[in-house]
Amino acid sequence: MVSWNKIIQPMNCGGMGTRSMQLQNTTLLWKLFCCMFQYEDKFWVSLLSYIYLKKDDLFMEKALTGSPTQKAIIKALNLL
Repeated sequence: MVSWNKIIQPMNCGGMGTRSMQLQNTTLLWKLFCCMFQYEDKFWVSLLSYIYLKKDDLFMEKALTGSPTQKAIIKALNLL
């Protein structure tokens, strides 16, 4: 057995070069969050805002209904 920390190390350091899924997920959620502010006029932003925010502010935790996506976004925001 090989530890996960060894697997996610770069290949030149003896690992397998696999990315950390938690770090990758946080990065992609942050990218989604930034795009939601940058492209407010896009349909997909309007749709996500309507579904998840219900006209509340994303920074307000009370705006969230408890979906896994919303919880992950808040968790990612708290890490930054």
